[in-house]
Amino acid sequence: MILATVPHPSPDAAPRRRRVLVHLTGRSGLIPVQRDVPGTGEEVEQALRALLRGPTPFELAEGIGTEVPTESRLLGVEVEDGVATVDLAPAFAAGGATASVRRRVQQIVHTATACAGIVSVRLRLGGVPVVTLGGGGLLVAGPLTRQAADSANTA
Repeated sequence: MILATVPHPSPDAAPRRRRVLVHLTGRSGLIPVQRDVPGTGEEVEQALRALLRGPTPFELAEGIGTEVPTESRLLGVEVEDGVATVDLAPAFAAGGATASVRRRVQQIVHTATACAGIVSVRLRLGGVPVVTLGGGGLLVAGPLTRQAADSANTA
């Protein structure tokens, strides 16, 4: 009789996960919610990708949503000296009144700055630095702290 041994994966072989905060929207403003994301790569990139996936069906049923257009894609993130330069596809800027555009910028800034070491965000669309967004000309020339994103004015 031959007994076969089945190797058991070591605990180190299990995929590592981490918990991040993403900021969605609700009736009273931004709502931080937790997401489990892969433990590999930059925390800020994983958090922003989780934000762009939007709310879960349960969250939607609870009145939690997002102002970030569903077509939005993260093209890249660079971090230097506490500033995350977030490059999004141009669809991020599509549609919406000034209040909607302000809220989506807040979602990006609050999500990124919830990550260790990030204090502000600089936005790019398709690799191009952004000065204003939306038809109302929301000023987003960065870097944007949470306070700056929350009080952004129009041009």
